[in-house]
Amino acid sequence: MVVFYRGTGITQVSQLEGKRVAIGREGSGTRLIALQLLEANGIAPSGDTVLVPSDGLHGKSFLYRTLPFWLASIGDRTLVLLLPVAVLLFPAMRLVPALYRWRVRSRSYYGSLIAIERGALADPTDDERQQLFAQLDQIEASLNRLRMPLAYTDAFYVLREHVGFVRSRLTAGARQRSTA
Repeated sequence: MVVFYRGTGITQVSQLEGKRVAIGREGSGTRLIALQLLEANGIAPSGDTVLVPSDGLHGKSFLYRTLPFWLASIGDRTLVLLLPVAVLLFPAMRLVPALYRWRVRSRSYYGSLIAIERGALADPTDDERQQLFAQLDQIEASLNRLRMPLAYTDAFYVLREHVGFVRSRLTAGARQRSTA
C-alpha cells in the first residue's frame, strides 16, 4: 500500500483517522488490503474517515467516452504511434527548406561554365573550340529543359546571361584567331 498525503507527514496508518482515503475500486484486491490495514489500525469504514472507492484513475479517456470502442482503440493506438513520430518530425521539417535550397543550387552549371571559359582563354585550336562550343550547347540545352521554382528564377536568368557571356568570349576568340 502506498500512502500519499499533502501537509504534515504521516508516519502511521492510524493517523489517517478522519481523513479522506482512496481505497481502490469495488472488488479489487487493493480495496481488500486497504480495508484490512485500516481495520487493523482502528479505522472503521463508517467513522469520520471518508473512504473513496477510487484507485487514482479518473475513468475512461476522452476517446473511449465519445467513440465506439473499436474506433477509440484504433485512435488510441494511432496516437501512441504518431506522437513520437511527430516529436521527431516537426524539428526535422525545419531542415527541408535548407535541403531544397541546397539541391536547387547544387544543380549549378558554374563549374562547367568556368572550365569552358578557361579553355577559351587558353587560346584553343579550332577543334578544341568546337568541343567547347559543343559543351556550351549541352549546358544551354540542359538549361532549356530545367524546371526551376519561381523563387530561383533570378539566379536562373543570371546563369543564362553568364552562358551568353562565355559564348561571346568563345566567339570573340574565334574571330581574333581568324584575323591573326
